[in-house]
Amino acid sequence: FGDDDLSGFRGLVLDLSYRPVNVVCWKRAICLEFMEKADVLEYYDQTVSSPSGSFYIPAVLRVPQLLQVVKRRRVKHCLSRKNILFRDGFSCQ
Repeated sequence: FGDDDLSGFRGLVLDLSYRPVNVVCWKRAICLEFMEKADVLEYYDQTVSSPSGSFYIPAVLRVPQLLQVVKRRRVKHCLSRKNILFRDGFSCQ
């Protein structure tokens, strides 16, 4: 199977109370399982082969601790010397 054939495989990510949180691609689902950040509840029948072995594609994953999504602060004002000093409380960094 090539990458195009596997594009339809998605993993459903659940939180501790089994509520849906996210849908991830099959590569991310395998990474979450391999890094032990998620418990796999159900697998697809399809396997993915690699040089080190073959792996079943996770279909449903449960994340024991919800990973916080870090949101970037949006720059509201243009970055000027005056605005940076105002942001930092007029203190020298």
